[in-house]
Amino acid sequence: MNIDDLTIRELKEIQAIGNPQCERSFIKPGSNVFIRTVTHHYTGHVEAISGTEIKLSKAAWIADDGRFSEAVATGVFNEVEPYPENYHPVLNRSTFLDIVEVPWKLPGEIK
Repeated sequence: MNIDDLTIRELKEIQAIGNPQCERSFIKPGSNVFIRTVTHHYTGHVEAISGTEIKLSKAAWIADDGRFSEAVATGVFNEVEPYPENYHPVLNRSTFLDIVEVPWKLPGEIK
């Protein structure tokens, strides 16, 4: 393969390899999620996803999740600090340990 013979499309495809802006996400906008980052846990409704960030609505910081397996299965946490309704936090995806789509109603009350 001679680099001088590559088309613009082929060059763009090569450039996209390893580019975080081009990575796909298994989680889609419209999903309710539980997110563990390196320092905090969050719940929220996914509004938008970029290569490096995720924007949430109906978001809450989970200060204490209690028994982890029970909390993820049920959505019942020991301590919850919801964001005000009109706030939409944007989280950096590089800090995520894991993210899971959840079927339960998002916590919205301070606990």
